[in-house]
Amino acid sequence: MPSGSISRNSEDGIIQAACELFALANTQKIIGSYWSSFGEIAARLGNIDIEICVNKS
Repeated sequence: MPSGSISRNSEDGIIQAACELFALANTQKIIGSYWSSFGEIAARLGNIDIEICVNKS
């Protein structure tokens, strides 16, 4: 993936985000965060397990 910050409001940023989403969907398991739907969407696309981490402090 390209280095640096690419805005999700640009065409390049959207393409990069989609590539990262499909790459994540091809893993064996996802450890995601409760405030983000990115991991949940990738888990659904790849039909794989996801474990949601929560802050217990």
